[in-house]
Amino acid sequence: MNQAEAGFERAFEIAPNDVENLNAFYRLYILLNEYERAIELAEHIYSMDPTNPSLGVVYTSMGNYEEAKNILYEVLRVDPNNHAAHESLFFVEFHLNDLEASRESLMMLEKLSPNTSRAHSELAMAYGMLGYQEDARRHFESLEQLAETSHVRAGDWARAYAGIEEVDEVLRWLEYIDVNRAPEDMLVAYYDAINWANNPTLEHPKLLAVRESLRLRRE
Repeated sequence: MNQAEAGFERAFEIAPNDVENLNAFYRLYILLNEYERAIELAEHIYSMDPTNPSLGVVYTSMGNYEEAKNILYEVLRVDPNNHAAHESLFFVEFHLNDLEASRESLMMLEKLSPNTSRAHSELAMAYGMLGYQEDARRHFESLEQLAETSHVRAGDWARAYAGIEEVDEVLRWLEYIDVNRAPEDMLVAYYDAINWANNPTLEHPKLLAVRESLRLRRE
């Protein structure tokens, strides 16, 4: 990750207001547990774009859910149909054990989501987290249909199988990511399927070795 950090710092010096670049790298600092730097970047993004939920995402990753919720509510006040903010708010409410509110956020998120493999994998995992297995399987089946005509990334499969609680398949796809070192899929696997989700499937002993391997590859 040192090389990636160095590359970002050079890019930041050249274009400090490039939101796309900043969005990519505040997540990097979350993964490195360098939250001060992540907050600094997210605050910079938020100052330029008050509809960007990045600051709420950082506080969610830190476990500061009340602060995250306040920020995300403000984002949604400005932009009620902000997909990323609704997604983050779902996780915040889930972690606060407000399952009714998280269910409402998830239903709104479903309305706003495109018909893509990533969206269906996210929705499958989210519904699985709340225990709505019928809805989780509905989105898993939509993912399978998309796979008939388009490529589905390994990280999307890992996330979707976590939603329907098929541990061996989650393990298989995470191992694939680990062996092939697919950077984007590694990010998906860690950031979405491991770092945020409290899905018991992801705490299964079989997954611990893969989790550790993914962590070591990031260092």
